[in-house]
Amino acid sequence: MNIDKYDYKIKPNLNRIPETALWTLYNRASEAKRNDSIIKDTMAIEVLNKIDFAYKLNFGKPEPSHAIRSAIFDSLVLNWIKDKKDGTIISLGEGLETQFFRLNNEKLFWNSIDLKEIIEIRNKLLPKHKNLNHLTYSALDERWLKHFDPQRDALIIAQGLLMYFEPKEVISLVKCIMDYFSNVKLLFDTIPKWMVHKTKKGWWKTKFYKVPEMPWGVNQNEINQIFQDSLKYKMTITIHQYRFPRGFIKLLFNLMIGFRFIRNRMNAIVELKK
Repeated sequence: MNIDKYDYKIKPNLNRIPETALWTLYNRASEAKRNDSIIKDTMAIEVLNKIDFAYKLNFGKPEPSHAIRSAIFDSLVLNWIKDKKDGTIISLGEGLETQFFRLNNEKLFWNSIDLKEIIEIRNKLLPKHKNLNHLTYSALDERWLKHFDPQRDALIIAQGLLMYFEPKEVISLVKCIMDYFSNVKLLFDTIPKWMVHKTKKGWWKTKFYKVPEMPWGVNQNEINQIFQDSLKYKMTITIHQYRFPRGFIKLLFNLMIGFRFIRNRMNAIVELKK
């Protein structure tokens, strides 16, 4: 099958925060098309080409950052499942992420939770699979928790999500998850405070696309204190750094993260285990 051509394409009709699903899909699929790609994601390429949308006009030149993030999340998910005979994987606000198809080993049971407009597109474009379940909820709607056994080991993924919530909403959501599950690991990514200010001032990615406001951000040196003080649980918190795969930016980035002041003001991926 030629994954670059389809007789029928859908119009996504997404805006504001849901529209960011197209941005991350574009960057991830563009990276997957490269011969030296850090991520293998033919499903992302297929989905990209099934949607009638002016990606480059809106988002500009593709960037590897979202693919880097997905690759790190993939690694962390695989680390979790390799020692598990049983467990629950829940991906909150998954958008058009195709992580299940990258990692599926026919044993995983994957639950994707998102808003109605996103779930409708996922159901149209993604192949049906007995191990993939879609639930229509906002991540902030606590009712989604009741679909899952609190005694089973749980892995909760919140990739590219929490920065769009208010700070109090982030803490409340994490607390609900920790309260509900007996044994749970939560994976999420953070943006630094300077990026919060940038979005509040109005961040135009291109003249056709304005990035939605991101109310929640945290510098890396504040992560432990924020969650330990707010949740009062005995937890293990691990911070993972982004690593660019190639070229001059790889050398520059590796140099910058060696300086604590700069590293604290970079995006990060957080692994929080109760």
